[in-house]
Amino acid sequence: MAMIEIRRNNSDSVCAICGRTLLLGERLVAFHRPAEEDARVCELCLEQADGLGWVREGSPTVPLQWNRSRRKGLRAVLAGGRKPRPATAPYGAEEIPDDPRDAVEAGLELFNESSHRRTVSGIARTLGDPHVSVVRRSPREVVVTIAWELSWYQYRVDMLGAQPVTLQHRGEELDELDERFRDWNAQAERDGTVALAG
Repeated sequence: MAMIEIRRNNSDSVCAICGRTLLLGERLVAFHRPAEEDARVCELCLEQADGLGWVREGSPTVPLQWNRSRRKGLRAVLAGGRKPRPATAPYGAEEIPDDPRDAVEAGLELFNESSHRRTVSGIARTLGDPHVSVVRRSPREVVVTIAWELSWYQYRVDMLGAQPVTLQHRGEELDELDERFRDWNAQAERDGTVALAG
């Protein structure tokens, strides 16, 4: 009788962009990075890897750059007549709203433009609707916490940062989270976009 070898996930199954350990059945795609070692990326982060100029293994050596721009939401109002910026470009200091709620909305707009919303959507398809908390940490920073019973992810949105949205922490138990990040005051849609409740 043949023996079946069972392996646990290891570091080879962690996405280089979102830092998520892949679930059973998910696959990583290899990318070549300029002046760095190769990286492996989950299918939810492929667009972001392309946007960073990484070259997908087996594709032409010149990376494709998509010049996507948009005018929508709060950013369109703040931009006025100026030229639209590419998705997930940081705000200018003069563009950050003074009103706390508007500042949170601006931070959420950056989160919703990032590839992280696709990660949230992908995990939600497996684990169901998440609990969502949005906390304004400073005039320029918002913390978005997405949590399920089995895992949680915490993102920092720095509206002036070169990379506005980053995964800061993740864990497995909800009680690992500070109490202020467990005020579930927002919700995630099926596509992973986050909006304040009410």
